[in-house]
Amino acid sequence: MIILYIMVVLATVYVAFVAWAMRRPVEIFYHTFWSPFFRRLLPGMVAIALWRWVILLYPPGDPRGRLSVRGKVHELKGHIQNPDQWAGHPYSFPFRYFWAQLRYGYDANPYEEQARRIAGEPQRTP
Repeated sequence: MIILYIMVVLATVYVAFVAWAMRRPVEIFYHTFWSPFFRRLLPGMVAIALWRWVILLYPPGDPRGRLSVRGKVHELKGHIQNPDQWAGHPYSFPFRYFWAQLRYGYDANPYEEQARRIAGEPQRTP
């Protein structure tokens, strides 16, 4: 019974957090704690889109972390404002994306392919 209670509390907190996050304005920023964490977790990435935020993985002024115009379109229009991704499915999209990542990997992830197509980037899979 205690596990059910914990699951209900966690689900309630998650729903409240996502509802709050989706009311926030879209922001692109570097975070002193989360950015280095994601940089270690996702080597080779420049930014990550979460709900209404694009978190830069390198501090301002670092040439490795310069987000190009296509990169901004990829993150903003391809992920955050896309009704097939964050804009349309803010509660379930993290789980959908993670499942696609496990099944296909980053290069063949259908959500990444869609964002690349929107940004006019070259496709990575044949």
